[in-house]
Amino acid sequence: MHIASQFHKSKFFYFILQKKVHALSVLWFSVLGQNVPSSIPHQVQI
Repeated sequence: MHIASQFHKSKFFYFILQKKVHALSVLWFSVLGQNVPSSIPHQVQI
């Protein structure tokens, strides 16, 4: 029972961490997109 609760807690923490990283990457790319001139096509494939 205790091990299961610990596993669930770590899975939840990983989920929150994943959401934060996703939000940071979206924010980073939006800032990056604003700094890059729109006339230059994006050649970076992610």
